[in-house]
Amino acid sequence: MRSILLLAAIGFSLFPHSGNKEGSGRAAIENVSVERSPSTVIWGSPLDGGAISALFIAPQFALRDVGELALRLDLKYDVASVAGVTGPWSEDAVASLRSHLAEHHDVIVIGNIDLSYLPEDVLDSIAGSVKAGSGLLLAHYRENIPKKFDEFLNGLAPADNAEGITRGIAESMTPEWPMSLGFVKASRCEQGRIVELNYAGGWPASHFLMLALSEPLKARPEFFDTYLSLVCRAARWAAGRAPQNWIASVALADVSGPSDAEIPPDLPREYVQEMRDSMMAPLYHSFRVNLNGPAANEYDVQVQVREPNRGLLRSYPNLPGIAKGATGYSVDLPIGPGKYFLDLWLLRKKKVVEWHSEAITVSGWPERSEEHTSE
Repeated sequence: MRSILLLAAIGFSLFPHSGNKEGSGRAAIENVSVERSPSTVIWGSPLDGGAISALFIAPQFALRDVGELALRLDLKYDVASVAGVTGPWSEDAVASLRSHLAEHHDVIVIGNIDLSYLPEDVLDSIAGSVKAGSGLLLAHYRENIPKKFDEFLNGLAPADNAEGITRGIAESMTPEWPMSLGFVKASRCEQGRIVELNYAGGWPASHFLMLALSEPLKARPEFFDTYLSLVCRAARWAAGRAPQNWIASVALADVSGPSDAEIPPDLPREYVQEMRDSMMAPLYHSFRVNLNGPAANEYDVQVQVREPNRGLLRSYPNLPGIAKGATGYSVDLPIGPGKYFLDLWLLRKKKVVEWHSEAITVSGWPERSEEHTSE
């Protein structure tokens, strides 16, 4: 197993590449390393309970996804790769894959490959690992599936309690997922958990876990982090690492001004109006964060605000913690009017228990909804 090395440097670097697909060349290609951008959102690392062990099966041209995921989620991983989406695997590649499958992994991740080129014993080994307790995460795979493995997939039972995959993504702020995450399918098979990411549209040219963008001109780094948050949550759920506590809801809790009955009648009207105006556009906004139930432990809290249109990213790491047994907490943030990703973390002993994103809109005052002109 390899632990991903997080390089705190500006910019990105491509994964090592070699024209030699065998021996040391394969080791170089599969030793994925991606440098961290200052704007990268680290969703689940270090993770409470330790790193998730994963096996990635993907084409070599898309292996950057492994590095990007491992920047954001606490992973120790192996990689089995093939030169392209289609075409037979070399003997060396199949031998490497069989060797990795002989070891236990918390989750097996497969994407953007033609499964019909995998030997039957390899597909049987994947299915057997899942039945024995390994998770399975699939993306871009629904073509040319061998009959036996297709029967395995079609025989999966719908999973209960899989809301943790799609909860807290803030997908409504993204250009690709403004309506829903209905393409996510969660299933069970004996001891294993399976997540299928049935993305709409075509297959991506350089990814195996990400969607092919339908609106590439609207792409922003903040949206990329949000898309990967879903993949992180899917991998965590498939690995059987659902948290005991999570964030159930986030609500704006700004203080409203006093009612007319509460205002002394002898105050000047101008003073009352000035007071109300100041309440309509406060410098700080308060958010009430509710947990799914009483906190099982004491938690530290971390908060971050992202604004895609301006590239704004502000972190608030030193906030009051949550006492054991508490059911929520409040956060006061100095943010002006706009649309934001509000990212929240629960940490125990500096390790991530849960993360959650909420799409929030802070309105300015006054707002113009219509404009009429007279001739």
